[in-house]
Amino acid sequence: MLLAYYRDSMVCTVGASLMSNFNRDKALPPLESKEALTWMLEQDPENERTLGAEINSIASLIKLGILNQRRNLILLVSDTPGGEMVGKVLKEYFELHPEVGFEKVEVRTVEDLDDSRINDFKSKGLRNLVRELGRCIKEYQNRLVINATGGFKAQIAFALALGQAVGIPVYYRFEKFPKIIELPPLPLSLDIKLWEENMDLFSLLYMFGEVEEDEIEEMTGESFAQLDPKIKMLLDREHIDGKNYISLNPMGEVFVNAMEISIDLSDIELKESDVPIEKRFIYRKPEHSEQFIAKYKAFIEKIYSQPFVRKLIVTGFSQHFDRTIALFKKRGSEIFGSIGAKGGTLKVKVETTASNDLEIRVAVWKLNQLNM
Repeated sequence: MLLAYYRDSMVCTVGASLMSNFNRDKALPPLESKEALTWMLEQDPENERTLGAEINSIASLIKLGILNQRRNLILLVSDTPGGEMVGKVLKEYFELHPEVGFEKVEVRTVEDLDDSRINDFKSKGLRNLVRELGRCIKEYQNRLVINATGGFKAQIAFALALGQAVGIPVYYRFEKFPKIIELPPLPLSLDIKLWEENMDLFSLLYMFGEVEEDEIEEMTGESFAQLDPKIKMLLDREHIDGKNYISLNPMGEVFVNAMEISIDLSDIELKESDVPIEKRFIYRKPEHSEQFIAKYKAFIEKIYSQPFVRKLIVTGFSQHFDRTIALFKKRGSEIFGSIGAKGGTLKVKVETTASNDLEIRVAVWKLNQLNM
């Protein structure tokens, strides 16, 4: 778990209260104007409600001394024209304000976080919000606090779940409260065994979003109905164009992000291979594969040059491919992969130095971090 020490960075969810307040008060200049920014900078940032939930809550958090220094502010805005406009105004405000400003202010748009597109909001937007929060936590770690005051109410639960799962404090200012408060803990625990036993499945869904149910069944050896209920509660199943697709739901995103932050797989050392690099690639020339291997030689070399890889064995080739992807999976005590790109799909088997089940899963995770 991450420990609370020196805090100098904040990620803040952003809503539309500032824009709504300006639209409602006809005496105020247009929100995007210089006159509006000048007026905003002259007001009490903690108590002038027209300034909106984000400014009021951030000012309260700063007044309480929760931050040791004001270095980084990340504003997570919705995927809407209004979100873009509010993010731009808030960025200028926090770059200029002498008392509540930050050295660096960044606006990040959360893709598909748009409540006018209900299905995208539910299946993608909230999931992407968790992912952005996870990126912030990985970047700033125990220097970070989360302010979940602004934006959609559904965001609070997921921000709270992720923050508390990894030891990052989450703050919220209720509308009638005179100051911001730290939200109390949820009865949430992380199932490490569930993560370790299904790491390749979670990694696949995290990397590619929606995956065909047939591919999930091939990986797990079970139908969706047969999956562990603990896994299914973290997944969404959607029927699109005659096919079933599986994806992480927002709580699934919380689980995967929390596990990756809490258990840094990159720190788990695998024994170095004793096989010389030039002898690791085993290739028996499957039909029509020569051009493909030549074209993607650099990436193939990247795979078998990993310190823990003993052999990369080509097992087959198909001229069909669905998407550019290199995907590795654990099957029993062995690792198999497919490298798909324009020109076909190369099937491979990877022999590594991994000596137990966890090490095999770590090897799969490391291989899946490689980019084509």
